[in-house]
Amino acid sequence: MNSIHLFFSIANFTYSQADRKALNNSLAHSLRIPFQQVKTLEWRSQFAHHNLITRYGKTEQLEQLGLEERKDILINLLPEPRVANREVKLKKRAESKRKLKESIASERKRANNRAADLMQRWLNVSNGDAIPPSWWRSLNENPPPMARHKQRMKMLTEYFDLHNELCGSEPRSNQAYLQEVVFKIPHRWKIDTGVIPLEQYSEMVTAFYEEYFPDYDVTLVLSHHDERLLNTDTGAHCHVYVSTLNEQTKKRDLLKQQRIETAKFQRSFGPVHRTELLPFDGKLQGWQVSNSQFEFDRMFYSFVNARYLNSLGISAEFCPEAERRSQQRRAMNIQSTLPKAQRSFNLESMVKEEVANERKALAKIQQLLSSTEIQLAKKQDALLMVQMKHAEELVRFDIETKQRNEKLSFLDTEINAKAQELTQVKAALVLMRSQLAEVTAKVKTTIVALVEASCG
Repeated sequence: MNSIHLFFSIANFTYSQADRKALNNSLAHSLRIPFQQVKTLEWRSQFAHHNLITRYGKTEQLEQLGLEERKDILINLLPEPRVANREVKLKKRAESKRKLKESIASERKRANNRAADLMQRWLNVSNGDAIPPSWWRSLNENPPPMARHKQRMKMLTEYFDLHNELCGSEPRSNQAYLQEVVFKIPHRWKIDTGVIPLEQYSEMVTAFYEEYFPDYDVTLVLSHHDERLLNTDTGAHCHVYVSTLNEQTKKRDLLKQQRIETAKFQRSFGPVHRTELLPFDGKLQGWQVSNSQFEFDRMFYSFVNARYLNSLGISAEFCPEAERRSQQRRAMNIQSTLPKAQRSFNLESMVKEEVANERKALAKIQQLLSSTEIQLAKKQDALLMVQMKHAEELVRFDIETKQRNEKLSFLDTEINAKAQELTQVKAALVLMRSQLAEVTAKVKTTIVALVEASCG
């Protein structure tokens, strides 16, 4: 089983102005609505055809939607902006309502019952309901007789505007409005779309919410595969936006329900020590929040492992405790709350890192090439020295050979001369021997003659 880690992050957006702005930035990025002031590389346009959008149960390519249509989706997902200077306007509405009551009494006295009935009808609309715009149009098109007509119309206009702007109870600024889930398998695990298709990332998240939180609407799903390097197929991920409104109770209690389900899941493994035990009512103490978040993550890991990953030979596991608590992990958690363009790790940083790595590799190659060239030059110099030495030795050998040959030739000449002299000496010796023999014979003859003569 191949063990991997997941990136599973949840962001809760409230009705506060800061969160409304943060949600706007998140949706703009997810819907691929470019910011003019952002100069960093957030995604690759050449991969735009991979991105998907799912809403109302229908999935289609995100790039098929025009920019204005995507902007409309963004605006419709944002909470209504909070009324500026609400307390001041509430006081103005109360004053306008007092004037309206006085005007009704005044018109009754003047027998302008039609005008008085119209004003009373407006006054009877509760603070939680809006005065229908059709009533306003009817008043403008066919105003009833009334005293001080211009002043009364101005008063009614002010009351209509204030009442409809302030109608209904405004939610608390810290109440969660929308939850964003980001799910991704980091690049380092080399899980490409051939193993887990892009559509399956959002399927895993939506199936998890349908299993545990079926009463909450998955409002929008965006699946991306354009935040990657040119030569990679990893990094597919999804953004899932879930409404916090319970379709049954009409209360925005998703966070509470998640804490309740987390407590149930925690107990499903057996008894839990009281110091770690999470409450069933979803009301957490400060020290229990991180434990609840951990158990919620564990619940998601358990779900995707059993339903999807294990059958692929993959097992999602938590980072070791030391890594989860490390400085890098804390920094990553903080980074996840920032817009993509402001994060230290995004597509642009990946591209920069790839370029830096390529430059390092090129520098190493250049260094190796330079070193090789130096070594080659040294070897060429050494070879040249050897060649020169060999050439010198060849010249010396040629000279010595020539000298030896000349000496041999001289010796041959000397030998030939000596041989001739020897031949001549031998011939002279033979001649001398012959002459000696003749002389000897003559001497012998002479001696014999002398002897004979002396005897005779």
